[in-house]
This record gives sequence, C-alpha cells and structure tokens, in this order.
Amino acid sequence: MSGVVAVAGERVVGMGRLVGDGVKYFYVQDVAVIPEYQGQGVGKAIIDQLLLHVAQTAPSTAFVGLFSTENATKAYASRGFTAGDMAGMFRLVQPV
Repeated sequence: MSGVVAVAGERVVGMGRLVGDGVKYFYVQDVAVIPEYQGQGVGKAIIDQLLLHVAQTAPSTAFVGLFSTENATKAYASRGFTAGDMAGMFRLVQPV
C-alpha cells in the first residue's frame, strides 16, 4: 500500500491511497481533498503522484483501477482513465 498527502503550509488538504499486489494490479482506493481546495488541481496532483509510484514500482505494464463518484470522473479521465469494457461492481458483506 502506498499513499500521498497534500500539504498547504502546515495544513493537510488532501490525500490519496493505492492498494493492490504491488506488481501488476493497483487500485486507487481513496482520493480526498478538503472542499476549499477542490478545483485547484490538488486531486489531479495526488493522482499524478500515485501513478508515478506505479510506474516506478511495477516491473511491466500495470493495471490501475478505481471506483469514482460522478463528480470526479472528469479528473480521472484527464489522467487517462477510461470506463473501458468493464463494469465496476461491489457487494456488502455483513459480519456473522
């Protein structure tokens, strides 16, 4: 797992986190930017740093996946992410 923290002065204003096998498959698990810093490129910079980590870590072409809110799809698309021919799915599992 790897992460990025965005700082303005002494204040944390955003973060991003990758999970995966560290070799071939990576998932952008979280990208969050506090509201007053949204729309200023902080999220895109976080994504860029996460993708740089993948490029520097993976020994060959890697798959990077994510789930996105509708509002964030343009930011991810501007960084090369596409819907492709797959559908994102999830399931909730209750504890027993």
